[in-house]
Amino acid sequence: MAHQQLNSLFSATGSAKLTTKNKQTNLRRALKQAAKSQVDLPQPQKGTDLHQVYQAQKKLALATDNLKAGNQQLALTLTKLENQNTAISKLSVASQKINLGNQKISQGQKKLLVGLKQLAQKEALTTALRKIKHTKNRQISQAFSHTYLVGAMIVWILSPIALLTDRKPLKS
Repeated sequence: MAHQQLNSLFSATGSAKLTTKNKQTNLRRALKQAAKSQVDLPQPQKGTDLHQVYQAQKKLALATDNLKAGNQQLALTLTKLENQNTAISKLSVASQKINLGNQKISQGQKKLLVGLKQLAQKEALTTALRKIKHTKNRQISQAFSHTYLVGAMIVWILSPIALLTDRKPLKS
């Protein structure tokens, strides 16, 4: 999401127009707002440790959801049978408590997945901002280099004229 925000900002305004402090502040505000958003978060890139953790956590969340669904089925069955036996009613109550615990675990795992995606977004933003800073510094260096070259050309072209402007000593 934040990467899309950067792309839309630079395509709409151009990098040369972001030099004013107000526009830079607006860029920071837009990036912070996009970074806090939990919509359209990128998955961690393949080959990173974060990707491996994300995949493992995703499998664990899926297994927990399957466990939760199975436990719900068990709780429903035990609820139907609890009228017939008191021991089954105790199992039904315990199963419902386990079901609540599974729901909390599932919610925590979903939050963890969102957190991992936000870490991936942070890495993508850091990389993008590092590239922007590198490009900006390179372009500034190039601009100064061109300025010095233009100055040197002016001095080189006007040096012969400077020799002609020397005053000759007056003969007395």
